[in-house]
Amino acid sequence: MPRGLIPAILVAMLTSTACAPAFTGRWDGSGEIGEAGYFSFSLDFVKGPGSGEFRTDKSDVVAGPVCQVVRRDRHVEFVIASRSGSADCASLSYPLTFVGDFGQDVVTGSVLERKTDGGERLVGVFRAFRVRKDK
Repeated sequence: MPRGLIPAILVAMLTSTACAPAFTGRWDGSGEIGEAGYFSFSLDFVKGPGSGEFRTDKSDVVAGPVCQVVRRDRHVEFVIASRSGSADCASLSYPLTFVGDFGQDVVTGSVLERKTDGGERLVGVFRAFRVRKDK
């Protein structure tokens, strides 16, 4: 392999990965499930694997882990509980799967309900924004 080719490949790899946005930090989002089923949520990926809160106008804040996080290019998937009683990923109460695409500071997508038979059902939409630090 020619000597100049290895540095060129390394530079190309570093440049291509640096352009892809990272789904890290804190995110605040909202959406709708069904008709007029407004909800809001927040995610925190600053320390550890991630934690989240889910809120509706009819329930208290549901806090718990963010589970099954998948990040590929500009695609992200994650699962959070929408009802209380979820201490860990194995015991999520009415888990909702969020599937979306993200850019630098915004992610938008669909909310899915996974069924026990392995299927899924579209139940809503969401949008979230990265929380920016004050300067």
